[in-house]
Amino acid sequence: MNSTVAEATRTEFPPRVGSAPRRIVQTTLGRRHGPITRLVSPSDIGELLKPFVFLDHAEVAPRPGPLFGIHPHSGIATLTVVLRGGLAYEDTTGKKGTVPTGGLEWMKAGNGVWHDGAPTPGEPLRAFQLWVALPPPEENGTAESQYIAPELVQQAGPARVILGSYAGAVSPIRAPAGINYLHVRLMHGERWRYTPPHGHTVAWLPSTREACVPRNSSARAS
Repeated sequence: MNSTVAEATRTEFPPRVGSAPRRIVQTTLGRRHGPITRLVSPSDIGELLKPFVFLDHAEVAPRPGPLFGIHPHSGIATLTVVLRGGLAYEDTTGKKGTVPTGGLEWMKAGNGVWHDGAPTPGEPLRAFQLWVALPPPEENGTAESQYIAPELVQQAGPARVILGSYAGAVSPIRAPAGINYLHVRLMHGERWRYTPPHGHTVAWLPSTREACVPRNSSARAS
């Protein structure tokens, strides 16, 4: 049986390297609504993880129409990590295309944007979507979208750097400073240790299902 588990930790003071592991604050299986499982929201552990607002896990079979239809956002940013299948997108910044397995979609809504997304034909879409609260100076800024090809996502060891930086690897996404978001893939029995930057809160999202990223893709960052 496949399952997804979210775990969050928080520290009141920046830890020292080599300090004791932080305690787990809460574990959750999330709340499922159709093909979407909401793992984090402000009504639960989202209050502990700001600026992260929502975290959704999606498993969507290809369909003839859009998933949600074109809809607006403002004052926030969304980041979609495509783990399997592909995502077709269109937004009112003028961009339209597809994001393949391993690619990223960053939509910084700023003072307002409309966008749409749907699985591409073929394999079902599996993805995580993170909602991020923008700093006040950027809440009413110009909307910006970036669509990142899999081969442009830098990696350090087992960690793909989705936002921020880690061990010399840097995300190509133009996100607010002070946020790290890593996609870590471990083989059975493999261990990985992460020391967060000074003052960071850490959220873990282990998933039991394998995600494969192709070595080659025709997509490019924009």
